[in-house]
Amino acid sequence: NCQAAVEYYLPAAEVVVREVQQFRPPPMMERHSLASEGSKPRPADQDEDVVDYYQYSAARGDASAQVALGQLHYFGARGLEQNYAEALRWYEKAGEQGDGNALGHMGNMYVQGIHVKADNETALRLFRQGVEKSNP
Repeated sequence: NCQAAVEYYLPAAEVVVREVQQFRPPPMMERHSLASEGSKPRPADQDEDVVDYYQYSAARGDASAQVALGQLHYFGARGLEQNYAEALRWYEKAGEQGDGNALGHMGNMYVQGIHVKADNETALRLFRQGVEKSNP
């Protein structure tokens, strides 16, 4: 029955939640073609152009660009300082449009208590919404 299943799975779920709450994300890894550029460093103006493009698109409501800006702020990439408040702000904007990735990223911040009070109920709600939006 359902009650017996809950009694068996609850202890395991609590262990997983504790482990996830202790996890910190690894540094952001960006795709970069080594064959075309060898070992040359990426010019700073290229980073600036990428950030400008995302900011322009995000300001016009492009949810994918909003998520990308959130990621850049979350990890501190492409010349931007790590800023969880800005990351959350961009995730929220994209999440309001129903972007499943943004909802998942926000859920992750709530699970880990990054810039927000850790709240598993909110995280679970966001994860569920993200799955529903990404997999209709």
